Amino acid sequence: VHPAPGPGPEAAPGTAPGKAPGAVPGPVPGATPTTGSEVPDPDPAPSSRAETGLPPIPAPTPLVALPLPRSGSESGALVAGFPDTIVGPVPGSDVLESSIATEGRTMQVTLVARTDSSAEDVRAHYRDHWARLGLTESVGAAEGDVAFSDMHSSLSAPFTHASGTGTVYLVYGVLRAG
Repeated sequence: VHPAPGPGPEAAPGTAPGKAPGAVPGPVPGATPTTGSEVPDPDPAPSSRAETGLPPIPAPTPLVALPLPRSGSESGALVAGFPDTIVGPVPGSDVLESSIATEGRTMQVTLVARTDSSAEDVRAHYRDHWARLGLTESVGAAEGDVAFSDMHSSLSAPFTHASGTGTVYLVYGVLRAG
């Protein structure tokens, strides 16, 4: 049988039990800073990025402008008005199908093409091309897929398993005019 524990070490005179001698109570929540206080006055928030020393963030420019092309599709070629400077096929590819669907200020495009290049070469082409257009690579794209976007555009090149007849790839995009 063990004896019951005692009250613990004696507290120094003038301190609460369990506190070290000379300990000072911490700040009171909501206390107002006073002269000699260690709590600094809050700084007003900067009114612009220039005051923070950071350069301004440029607003992205839409990749397409009004008037948008008419909706349509084509087999074996790019449909009239297809934005090939944005989502065109990898050089040396055979276009299998292309389409445009427009409504208001929004255009949806689809391209299906085939190339003798590897899937990795196709991914590298679109990564480089879309980054040069000022788009940002999307985090969370499925493994092996390429996806880029900004506030006006969303482009992706999802991949499936090789078919044995070269690399068949799909490019999908939604583009909004400014």
